[in-house]
Amino acid sequence: GKTQEPTVLPARFPNLLVNGSAGIAVGMATNIPPHNMREVADGVHW
Repeated sequence: GKTQEPTVLPARFPNLLVNGSAGIAVGMATNIPPHNMREVADGVHW
């Protein structure tokens, strides 16, 4: 096997949670409300 560096690195914080999202797919819909950035940052801080 080869060792390869990733071409896409993860974001420093989850943009999807901070910005929120809404969408409709086949047979289902989703709605993710925007969250407080400070609370999200505290949750992912390690």
